[in-house]
Amino acid sequence: PQKFTYIHGYGFTPPPPRVSEQHLIRSYANAIGLATLLMLFLSSILPQILFNMLSMFLPSVRILRFQYVAPPAIFELIDGLTYSLSMLIPFFIYIAFVKIPLHSAAPMRRPNLSIALPGIAVAMGVSVVGIVASNLISILFSTFGIIPVAPQSSPDTTDGLAMLLYAINGMILPAFIEEIVFRGAILQSLRRFGDGFALLTSSILFAVIHGNFVQAPYAFLMGLVIGYFVLRTGSLWTGIFIHLFNNGISILFTFLDPYLSDRMYILIMFTLYAAYILAAVGASLYQVREEKCPQLNQHKYLFFFGSAGMIACLLFIGFLSSQYFEVL
Repeated sequence: PQKFTYIHGYGFTPPPPRVSEQHLIRSYANAIGLATLLMLFLSSILPQILFNMLSMFLPSVRILRFQYVAPPAIFELIDGLTYSLSMLIPFFIYIAFVKIPLHSAAPMRRPNLSIALPGIAVAMGVSVVGIVASNLISILFSTFGIIPVAPQSSPDTTDGLAMLLYAINGMILPAFIEEIVFRGAILQSLRRFGDGFALLTSSILFAVIHGNFVQAPYAFLMGLVIGYFVLRTGSLWTGIFIHLFNNGISILFTFLDPYLSDRMYILIMFTLYAAYILAAVGASLYQVREEKCPQLNQHKYLFFFGSAGMIACLLFIGFLSSQYFEVL
């Protein structure tokens, strides 16, 4: 039933548009918070379910003393399935809840390459700024005796299939799935409250849901630049291209790392970062155009991040992230 507000002299009238918008923002925030909590829950139980299912059909998959024993490729397969299902299921439910068509939640029209290609260069330049910011955060924590210990994974170079699946999990799946979730479901659904609000909020969530305080500046800045170019081109393909390129370079260096000396690795990385910055400057000059700076409506952010579902989500992610620090 529609809610009404009593106004002296006018009787009961529909609530003002601003009040209706506030309720809607809270509703969306609660839904995104609950979807994120469901994502975390699925990511914790799906590996066990998938291992148990595979153990019934594959003799090489066994459970010994509450530990899983399987070839490296099976672990990579389960990681990929867990990641995909735990991300997509909750946010497809969210899309259904907010009742936006799938083609609006995930616009896949052909992007304007004169905007999308320079966008890749700009994003790579911004990534260098993000890396520097993340390193500064790490140094700041270490001055207080707090050392980040985020888990690191590396491919099994003795198993070709495991290496292939590792590359798919690290490059292709995030490029498609994270763009569908963050620049698709979240960004597109929040545009009804303003593109500036949708861009900034989706970028904050992109940083938070990664669950790594140190990498948060990097993820936030990348979320901003990817979201901006997705909005400009009106296509998720732009974000997917940027994500593929960025993750592809990271995966490439993961595979090359065992074969490079420390000196050579540092030299290549500095050369690459310098190329990123020069390309970003050139692309930015090419892309220069006058745009109105979106107004920052603080009340919208207060209603969004102050909702019960979002607060519960942020607190739980904060608790999980705190486990990746050691105090000296």
